[in-house]
Amino acid sequence: MRIYRLQTENGVGPHHGQHTYGNRKTLNQLKYDYSHEMPDESERRQHPDADFGTDLCKAFSYKNTLIYKGSPYIFGFATIKDIYNWFCPAEIGWWEANGMYVYMYEVPDEHVIKGTRQVAFDHNYTTNKVKISHKELRHIKFVS
Repeated sequence: MRIYRLQTENGVGPHHGQHTYGNRKTLNQLKYDYSHEMPDESERRQHPDADFGTDLCKAFSYKNTLIYKGSPYIFGFATIKDIYNWFCPAEIGWWEANGMYVYMYEVPDEHVIKGTRQVAFDHNYTTNKVKISHKELRHIKFVS
């Protein structure tokens, strides 16, 4: 399965760890300006344990180690549309200007836990990793 993830070169995502990149006030304004609701009025950045009825919700609730330090699972997105639903284009551009890029992974299906907004995958089983610039990502999004 193809997975997209916003992260640093060494695998740290924007919601994990301390980031001291650039002007955080600018980033927070971008997040605020980007609606927190989807067109169906559901939460845009839905927490995995609120993704009711999905494998991701079940795994998050029962394993409860999915997001803790030392877990092999990291979060990503199954489609480019999903990553743009979570992060606005300007936010992705801001992260890229501050050292984070979208990476595309290939992961065997059996090592992916699916939700409606995100997926979690065991990074130990990735078979390919490709860095994609924001410009390339937007081209892929609109061409495919």
